[in-house]
Amino acid sequence: MLKPIAHRRARDRWLLALLTALLIMAVTYALCRPIYETNDDSSIVAAASGAVTGVPYAGNGFTSYLYGALLAGLFSLNAELPWHALFLMGTAFLSLAALIKCFACMGARFRVPCLALWAVPGGLYAGVLMPYVAMLQFTTIATLAAAGGTALLLCAGSGRGHAARFDRGIAGVLLLCAFALRVQSLWAAMPLLAAYGVLAWLESPRSGRKTALCCGVALALLGLLTAADSALYRHNEPGWDAFCVFNDRLSDLLDYNNTDLVDELAAEAAGWPPWTTYMVRNWYQLDEHMTLDGLTVLTDAIAEAKPAPTAASLLRATGSVLLRYPMFAFTLAGFGLFALWAFFAQALRRRFWDCLAILGPAVYLVVFIAYFYGVLGRLPERAAFTAACPCYVLLVLSCLRAFAPGAERGERLSRRLGSAAACALALLCAVPAAADASARLPLRWQEQSRDAARALSGRMCAYACAHPDRVYVTDAPLDHDPFYVYGDALPVNLIEWCNGMFHSPMYQEKLHVLGFDSFTSRTLLEEGVYLLLSGEGVLNNLQGYLAAEYGPVSVELLYRGDGFLECVLCPAPQPA
Repeated sequence: MLKPIAHRRARDRWLLALLTALLIMAVTYALCRPIYETNDDSSIVAAASGAVTGVPYAGNGFTSYLYGALLAGLFSLNAELPWHALFLMGTAFLSLAALIKCFACMGARFRVPCLALWAVPGGLYAGVLMPYVAMLQFTTIATLAAAGGTALLLCAGSGRGHAARFDRGIAGVLLLCAFALRVQSLWAAMPLLAAYGVLAWLESPRSGRKTALCCGVALALLGLLTAADSALYRHNEPGWDAFCVFNDRLSDLLDYNNTDLVDELAAEAAGWPPWTTYMVRNWYQLDEHMTLDGLTVLTDAIAEAKPAPTAASLLRATGSVLLRYPMFAFTLAGFGLFALWAFFAQALRRRFWDCLAILGPAVYLVVFIAYFYGVLGRLPERAAFTAACPCYVLLVLSCLRAFAPGAERGERLSRRLGSAAACALALLCAVPAAADASARLPLRWQEQSRDAARALSGRMCAYACAHPDRVYVTDAPLDHDPFYVYGDALPVNLIEWCNGMFHSPMYQEKLHVLGFDSFTSRTLLEEGVYLLLSGEGVLNNLQGYLAAEYGPVSVELLYRGDGFLECVLCPAPQPA
């Protein structure tokens, strides 16, 4: 017996979505070389593969504990595969397929013209998603999965049957992937999921009730998972809560307040010498002043010295970000034009719930930017993407509803205007993206600015592995391409002084494995520790800092070559 036509259509749409996502990623990786956008992903891989403590470690501090345990288990089974990169690419692929499936369903349901139906997701990919598919980063891939899962869950809505249940199942898988990679990225999209669930219920109490119920169940389950994950960290990582409190202060200083104001207040409020302030501002983690009390004094002084945000300052800050970031500016103008057409089209039809669905993501995005840049003073591009991606996705899906056929006068003109607005969106997204491609994308025919750093990181790891009897400290963070594997060459004896997890339980375990109870600048002088430094300038800065803290320092240079130097420091002999 043949399957019902609805099942065949759902199957065909998924097949189309999967093939289209595969084609998109194939073209993207044909033009771009997959890389890690930051060294955080390299740190995740180092922990899970055993390069930090000597055995696969789950509590990396970046991702959920559950994902860390999964990754550590995979590396225990086979250390020769780039499991983290494969998971990121697989999640990106499934997320793109889910988004395409949503667009296909919306197009069929509301009879969206073919030109508009392909122009909108094309512009979304070119202007927003493509850089973060080419450059893998756990935060942004989690955001992409959250957007795909949220959109698919809302599109499935109150549907019944195998097709709707399958869509909700895939949505659940994507939300779990987002949770696994970055809990904060997932929860940034959850206000939108909650708002759209409530909106569906208010718009249609009978049919929207199931949509709202699905959204509520998803939020409840994710809340329970988040609590369970926090409990796992606390149970398996001794001192985890204390580290989180410390790390919040450290992040507040280095991520949001690392400005010239720190130089003045570090001396006045915290009593930090100039060399200490200079080294800490450059992510030096070994200083003895790096305590919760010291950081609290400094960050509180910075907060008191900064003027309170006003409506005018928030407006200026928000406007400056909108003009500066590529995912805004022309891209935002394209989405804004399309949203403007949809809003007025729905307002003329008196579909005020649909108008509210268009306004919601736009308001949320502006509030998010105003808070991070206007109040906190900094909006990393990954944080901007965390808000922009789900907002843009849900915005355009809401706008496509304006193509729904109606009996009102001027419907044909409205649909033509909508198609024109969709084409304008695609152009405003694609043209600037193409013009900025050489600066924004890791094109295969261009040498990347961090290629030398990645190669240096690999050579330092190999050098440390070749001298397992020595403990090394380096200023160069581990930074590898996504397909780098450690195998059996684990540089456990290599300590990064700039690692954001240096004070975490994981790093304390690393120091314990190496025979240290604690590790500060003083350890560099008194414990026979060796240095692998990226240049003479770094050595001079470190020597000046140590001399100011502890007195004259002598340097014994042991090796120079391959872009780095090996040396050992000790207190200079005092004159008789």
